[in-house]
Amino acid sequence: MEHIHGSERIALLALLMSAACGDGDMATGPTEAESPNQAPRAVDDIADLDLIRGERDAVLDVSGYFRDGDGDALSFSAVSSDKSVAAVVMSVSTLTVKSVSPGDATITVKATDPGGLSATRRFRVYVESLDPNLTGPYEPLDWISVTPGRIVWRPVSSLPLSCLGWTEATINDVTYRIHFSHWQKRDSSASSWTDIPSTRRVRRMCGYTPAASGEYRLVMELSIDGIRGRYASTNTITALCDRGECRFFTLRQSQAE
Repeated sequence: MEHIHGSERIALLALLMSAACGDGDMATGPTEAESPNQAPRAVDDIADLDLIRGERDAVLDVSGYFRDGDGDALSFSAVSSDKSVAAVVMSVSTLTVKSVSPGDATITVKATDPGGLSATRRFRVYVESLDPNLTGPYEPLDWISVTPGRIVWRPVSSLPLSCLGWTEATINDVTYRIHFSHWQKRDSSASSWTDIPSTRRVRRMCGYTPAASGEYRLVMELSIDGIRGRYASTNTITALCDRGECRFFTLRQSQAE
């Protein structure tokens, strides 16, 4: 029987240990399994946009609408359902929406993590154009009235609605097209009306609840059987506010202004 000398025995033991542990890496105890990648998630809705063609582009930072459970840096992209209405450009997390032509489009924003998992958010863009030849006072329409937070369009319904809108609709053989609307305010009957820019809506009209004293009315550009005009609600809302509490009264408008 062949004998294994001491130095050879040590070499043999080292070889056996290397084979058992693999590539000479010695195990130091159990290791935890790597945590699976968590997909990003959308955390808030992106509000719809109302744009007038030729006016300033809409710019928003979309990073605040998404979160990643692993804390990974996210990359962002966006696509428009109709580039002939609204075009989009994404730079890092800054989204620019450009109005192109009247219409509406859906914008889809995607946030993607380094592992390829993603989340999306969608919002609508409404685009309309101004008529530079349409000037002058707003004519009250006796079938559009307003109350705080609500409007009544009698050709459609006698019930108050928070918003009403469409591209074009024919009701009782009359065709209506809403181009855009907004609210105006004045301090008294002797004052001039001023626009409230935050209330502008494209292709729809919405109610408004005043939070400060003054007189308010809804105005719009509306086509009736193809003829575009400037119109106002048949009544105004007068708000008397004190310490955050408001009382409301409605007054009928008797003439265009």
